[in-house]
Amino acid sequence: DVYFSATIDGEITKISPSALKLFKLKSLKEIEGKNVKEYYYNSTDKERFNEIIFKKGEINNFETILKDNEGNKIYIEENSHIVYDDSNKPIKIEGILRDITKRKKTQKIIEEQHKEILSSITYAKRIQNALMPSEIFFKNYLPQHFIIFFPKNIVSGDFYWMKQVHDIVFFAAADCTGHG
Repeated sequence: DVYFSATIDGEITKISPSALKLFKLKSLKEIEGKNVKEYYYNSTDKERFNEIIFKKGEINNFETILKDNEGNKIYIEENSHIVYDDSNKPIKIEGILRDITKRKKTQKIIEEQHKEILSSITYAKRIQNALMPSEIFFKNYLPQHFIIFFPKNIVSGDFYWMKQVHDIVFFAAADCTGHG
């Protein structure tokens, strides 16, 4: 975590040594005296931050993207508050930055895997629907039939099947034990 203190206008006045690693700095002097807006990846995030903190006096779990000295993205979560003087005039902003880059990258991988798995399951449903007999097929052999088929999830482990072989009609309803 990185502690920082900045003027109300955003000039960094103090920052903890942990900033060296986060921002890929050789010295804290590289960042002290600079304006925080120089480190925002998207300027609209700084505007959003200001809107919240100046309205509420504090901001919690604010996620944004900063950039290090090499221009690489740093995903952070910020908790900050305004410090007031004795006459209730805002004099500075103090806060803590937490690097959540690994968490965000992991989230992105999980979201991509979820999308791939959902796509595969949806395709499996298409295959399952293609293998099950059609309503017309049932009407030909069982005119007064009904089917109750509500898969718990997208694709069902249970299925029904019907096939005519010469003069015989075979019918099966299969319940896969342990599937929901």
